Amino acid sequence: MYGEYDNSKIKIFIHNGGGNAIIFKEKLKVNNLIINCFGDNSYIEIGKKCSLNGIIRISTNCKLIIGDNLLSDYNNRYFLGEETSLIIGNDCMFSGRITFRTDDSHAIYDVMTGNRINIAKNITIGNHIWICENCTILKNTIIRDGSVVGMNILLSSCIIANNSIVCGSPYRYIRYNIAWEKPYVNGDLFKKGLIKSQYWRKTEFE
Repeated sequence: MYGEYDNSKIKIFIHNGGGNAIIFKEKLKVNNLIINCFGDNSYIEIGKKCSLNGIIRISTNCKLIIGDNLLSDYNNRYFLGEETSLIIGNDCMFSGRITFRTDDSHAIYDVMTGNRINIAKNITIGNHIWICENCTILKNTIIRDGSVVGMNILLSSCIIANNSIVCGSPYRYIRYNIAWEKPYVNGDLFKKGLIKSQYWRKTEFE
């Protein structure tokens, strides 16, 4: 364990394992955070100036890296299993009731071949991503820098282009070449005028 944290608001449980590392680069702004480590050699790193609430469940040889300046609301869940990673970039903003899940927790097989069909995979969230309320981000998903994920969406095994807005299930693009900014539109900082971040870019598709 490295870094300062408030043990009245952050609960850490190590279940039957060793060699796990949790690093806080600065003291977190948190109301309620529960971290469950199952197994060995899991790694959690949380960047500077982060606000984080919810539940982290991480298993053997998994890696959760959260960049700087995350603003994360209530009751979000970060579930990692089967030696996968969840990487979250800098300057992101997450609303509430969002679930990130790299694994399915239970195996599913093809009855004809006996092969397993739901192998866990990584998730990558770019820089300056706004994820709205009640979203589910599943394995093998990549969200490029500067994008917005609308409410009640499910993303799985997809790549979301940079500086775009996606909505619906199944998701669809509703706008390209967008930029968003963190200041609350009813707040004093917004009323002072446009503060243009470094993430203003045209959408590019691979």
